[in-house]
Amino acid sequence: VPIPNADVNIDIKHYTADKNGKVEVTLTRGTHDVTIQSPGYNSIKKVITVRGRIYLMKNILGYS
Repeated sequence: VPIPNADVNIDIKHYTADKNGKVEVTLTRGTHDVTIQSPGYNSIKKVITVRGRIYLMKNILGYS
């Protein structure tokens, strides 16, 4: 389920999801620490590896 206005931290940068729960970022290849949190929801912490040009955040959140 998308979470509007969720706080998304990737490495040391902070982003806020839009009203549809989406965040678009450009990441370099390699590993990145990701934390997603919003009041009333459990926080999600993952380490992702970017190997190609695009890595979709929906893969972290578990929805299509």
